[in-house]
Amino acid sequence: HDQMIGPRGTGVLVRIADAHFLLTATHVVDVDLEQHSLALGRYRTAAPPIPMRSNYIYTLPDPYDVTAIHLREEAVADLHGHYDFLSLNQLATDDRPRQGSWYVVLGFPESWTQIDVSEMSIATDPLAYGTGPYRHHRGELPDFDPKREIALEFEREGNVGDLPDVQLPTPHGISGGGMWRIRAQGANERPWNADDVRLVAIEHTWNPGLRVLRGTRIGFALRLIRHVMPELGAAMDLHYASAVEPAIIGSPVRIRRS
Repeated sequence: HDQMIGPRGTGVLVRIADAHFLLTATHVVDVDLEQHSLALGRYRTAAPPIPMRSNYIYTLPDPYDVTAIHLREEAVADLHGHYDFLSLNQLATDDRPRQGSWYVVLGFPESWTQIDVSEMSIATDPLAYGTGPYRHHRGELPDFDPKREIALEFEREGNVGDLPDVQLPTPHGISGGGMWRIRAQGANERPWNADDVRLVAIEHTWNPGLRVLRGTRIGFALRLIRHVMPELGAAMDLHYASAVEPAIIGSPVRIRRS
């Protein structure tokens, strides 16, 4: 808004062939674009945010809650030097959360954000939370579909054994952030390598009662992109064969321009 500035959520940058995208949760960008403008903050720098003007926004509504923003060349040029874009070989569409798998959820909590209205700037710090898959031992998640979502444990307390009073922030603000598989089940037979890390989902929901974070599998974000930009299908097929289907049955795609 012209008179106000505030955080909306987190996002993940991905490159497919020559196209660049910001992936996030749909509710993060569900604003009146005639009254509000979207911008990308610059991590650990005091430089002004990067305006998100004239970018196409492709969204899938509930229950997917995932959006892909096709970035214009000007925004991509501004982002280079501040951020890296993931390539397709850093995404995993076939993740199976099991006992022994290890994940990190990365996002920017609102409670760790400082806003300077006079300077129209936002300073924030990331939360990188290591966790494992939710085993449904505290109850069943409402409307959970394991083919569509990944569910991970999120305990705000008891994370630091010798500091029992340490409490994590509420995860408001990390929506749209990445859920990253750090180690798959059965990978303990060999040393861990940073090349093992894969983006597997986009976080969208916190269920506080069950202490769970939920995210849409990354394959649905790729299906969304393929649905609106079929020319990128060949690049996806090189990596995933038939894992990224071109059609999204029964899910209307909303297209807007920022």
